[in-house]
Amino acid sequence: MNLDHDFFIPDENAQREIADKLNFDYNLGSQDWEYEVSHIRTVEEYIHLYRQENTTSKAQSSLLEMILDSIEDYLDDLEVTKEDKRFSLHLKFIEEAIRTNLDIHNGTIVYWVQGDWKISNFLLEIVINLNLENRIRWRPYK
Repeated sequence: MNLDHDFFIPDENAQREIADKLNFDYNLGSQDWEYEVSHIRTVEEYIHLYRQENTTSKAQSSLLEMILDSIEDYLDDLEVTKEDKRFSLHLKFIEEAIRTNLDIHNGTIVYWVQGDWKISNFLLEIVINLNLENRIRWRPYK
């Protein structure tokens, strides 16, 4: 397992794969595409696509970024707690994705946990619950 990924790196093929499967517009070369198209209303579609067997690991990487960005926007707009049923289901999915695909999500986890985001503490709790603190390559400023 290679955990040397410090950053999420967008992949044009993964973006195109997601755009084709979800009927999204695709603007070739947009480095922020995942964040431009993400929205909480479609997060369940991202989760469904993530779980499909024919979804590539690069697309899964992009999809988790989209899911986290969507949830972050949701948390910015509302006072949500873990008792919120929808949010709780999203957190369970994120935990499953991290547990099963840590190698492709390491950079994403580092970015969102070490940033000053509303979702950061929820993600850190997942990392701790999964006993992954020592398996993640944290950036030096943590």
